[in-house]
Amino acid sequence: MSETSLPPEGALGRRDDRVVVGVVGPGTADPARDAIAEEVGVLLARARAVVVCGGLGGVMAAACRGAANAGGLTVGILPGEDPRAANEWVAVPIPTGLGELRNGLVVRSSNVLVAIGGGYGTLSEVAFALKVGCPVVGLGTWTLVRPDGRTDPGVCPVADPAEAVARALGWHGPPCPPHPPDLRTWWQSTLEQRGLFPCGARAARNMKTEVIPSAT
Repeated sequence: MSETSLPPEGALGRRDDRVVVGVVGPGTADPARDAIAEEVGVLLARARAVVVCGGLGGVMAAACRGAANAGGLTVGILPGEDPRAANEWVAVPIPTGLGELRNGLVVRSSNVLVAIGGGYGTLSEVAFALKVGCPVVGLGTWTLVRPDGRTDPGVCPVADPAEAVARALGWHGPPCPPHPPDLRTWWQSTLEQRGLFPCGARAARNMKTEVIPSAT
C-alpha cells in the first residue's frame, strides 16, 4: 500500500481567517443586559467576526441570537457533555464535560474578549484572558483593583455595543482610552501580534495565526 499523502495546498478550500471574538457574561436572563449583548452579536456578525461563548443562556444566548439573526457564525463551548444543552442560536455546539473549567477554552479560542455584566464566572474569564494576553473590552463589567489600591487597567471600558465592537476589532486607532499610555502601548502591541489591525475589514482579511506565549 502506498504511503498516504496530504492533498495539494488549497485543495480543501481557503482557511477562514475571520476574527474570533469571545462574548462572556452571566447566564441568567436580564432584559437590559441581554439587549446589549444581542446588539454586540449583531454588530460582530456584520463585521464577519465569529462569536464564541459558553453556549448557554443570558448574555451567551443573547449574543448568539443577535449574531445568528444577522447571518453570523456562532460557537458554543459547553460545560456539559450534551450538545443539545446549547441555546438555539448556537451553530456549532462543542460539549466539553469540563464544567466551569470550560471558561478557559472560551478564552483560549478567542482573539479578543467582550465582557458584558459580571458574575463570578465572567470574572474568571476576564482574569484568565488578562493572564494569557487576550485583550478584554468591558461593557458594565468588573473593575479590578490591585492590593495596593490601584485600579488595574487591563479591562478596556466602553459605553455601548458599537464602541465595544469597534474597540474589539481595532477599527478606530488605539483601542483603549489615551490613559494610561503604558496600557495603550500594550493594547496596540497585543492587537498587532494577533493580526487585529486598526481597520476592521483589513483585520478580517489578514488575521495571523501564531502562538502567543502565556504570561508567567
